Amino acid sequence: RESLDQTVRAMKKVGRQPAIWQLAAQHVPSGWQVTTQEAWMWLDRDRQFATSGNTNLVFEQLESHAQPTPAMLDVFLEAYSSGVGDAGYFALPPEYGQAYMAAQPTPPASIQHFAGMIAGQCGAIASASLCDGVGGIYSVATRHALRRRGFGRAISSIAVDWLFLQGARGILLQTEAGSPVEAMYQSLGFETLHVG
Repeated sequence: RESLDQTVRAMKKVGRQPAIWQLAAQHVPSGWQVTTQEAWMWLDRDRQFATSGNTNLVFEQLESHAQPTPAMLDVFLEAYSSGVGDAGYFALPPEYGQAYMAAQPTPPASIQHFAGMIAGQCGAIASASLCDGVGGIYSVATRHALRRRGFGRAISSIAVDWLFLQGARGILLQTEAGSPVEAMYQSLGFETLHVG
């Protein structure tokens, strides 16, 4: 309790609302409330479903980058920092966009960023990282005006395929529990391991 109280004071000094993550089965500390539930999901290489198939036909062009581009940052910020609470998106502070642009993997880790071009502009993004045979999918986002058309599924499938081609034995990701996004990842073969 003392460390939680210290955290609250420190966060409030910098104008932030503190949050903690814990397993959903754990007791919620008094004075705290559950605001979201996140699902941690896993896709084992042996369980991989047919993911991409024709999905890359959805994009006019697919770009792959070692670092995100300014156009990719624009999609990231529109999706995650707009304050619009769509399923699977959280209103993140602007520092997350800075971290997205600045992230540098430390070897042996590697990272690849994907951009799906739609109507001549970057419309959907995803990042895939790999370290010691474990893959991760991060920063999947689609512009608000382009949602509910399969672009998120398509760019996620591309990231999954890239990770398995790089030798991943499995892939982790995190999304909103009970959301359409969790169901979409289940359709790609991901299983929910933990809810927090």
